Amino acid sequence: MIEISRAGHDDERQHKEVLERPLGERSVFAAAFDGLREGSYTLWLNDVARSREVAITGGRVAECDWRTRQT
Repeated sequence: MIEISRAGHDDERQHKEVLERPLGERSVFAAAFDGLREGSYTLWLNDVARSREVAITGGRVAECDWRTRQT
């Protein structure tokens, strides 16, 4: 399971399923978290912080490669 929490609020997480999306001849895996306010977030995978300080900016798509741990 993938989750996200506002920086400093590790116990207040929102979770989503990761979906495979076709992109030309390859696939990407994506999760859309709705209703996030601008700020810094932590991305969690299976209850482990995979990436901290993920920047969320209003009206923009944020990308984070969580294949390697970035805490």
